[in-house]
Amino acid sequence: MLRECQGLLCSCRGCGLSTKYGVLRRAAAWQINGACQTAEEGAGMRVCEIAVVGLGLIGSSAFHSLARRGADVLGFDPLVLGEARGSSHGSCRVYRRFNSESATYTELSDAAFKGWRMLEAASGRTILMPTRVLEAGPPGSKMVADSRASALKEAVSGLATGAEANAAFPAFQLPEEWDVVVQESGGILLAEAAIRAFR
Repeated sequence: MLRECQGLLCSCRGCGLSTKYGVLRRAAAWQINGACQTAEEGAGMRVCEIAVVGLGLIGSSAFHSLARRGADVLGFDPLVLGEARGSSHGSCRVYRRFNSESATYTELSDAAFKGWRMLEAASGRTILMPTRVLEAGPPGSKMVADSRASALKEAVSGLATGAEANAAFPAFQLPEEWDVVVQESGGILLAEAAIRAFR
């Protein structure tokens, strides 16, 4: 449970964190596993083992994971949830099981998928909506070729050209000669719902 703590959001029972430091004035802060402790020197300073700076999707996930493991963790973000300048603003993100960067991401994507499902069960919120992911680019597109290579051992649709994608997905009007790959095991991640569930 987060609470207002002199301009910061904190789950403690009154840590007295000072907002005289301009950098913290608009920060959101979380603290788990007991009340905040103040150092003997420099009243108003919070002593913790781990600080997470930035509480978008990645920072909130890291904070949540650390807190569940019992770490003494404090989180800061200069932006409020939903702020348009944040890297995690907006309603959704694409979840790709197969990434064009490297096939080694597939194992991480599978672990993330399980984690999103666990968070959904714990929070009662819908966070990840499974759907197909279409990636397309001009002929010879490295991104499409790399995504296809990452997915070779798994189920991907047989679509390979823009013309085939247009026939399968009438909402698209891709150039017919474009290269296409469709991942059957992608999804849409509801970003704000995920961040709220982490809190």
